[in-house]
Amino acid sequence: MPPDPRRTPVDRLRTVLGEKPLIEPTTMVAMEDLRSRTDSARGLTSQGFKECKAPRAAARGTAHTSR
Repeated sequence: MPPDPRRTPVDRLRTVLGEKPLIEPTTMVAMEDLRSRTDSARGLTSQGFKECKAPRAAARGTAHTSR
């Protein structure tokens, strides 16, 4: 079934959550968008944390065991 263009994701969330609980996620999305745009305007780039391939603890033989 194709999506209904008359109902946006926000409309669907409003139906499920109600008006007041919808404010917090909307605010968080707006803040993240602002942060991303600000970083981009300042020329800030990724610091490489996402690309880091750290070995798993079990693979190194240092898995935590409870006593």
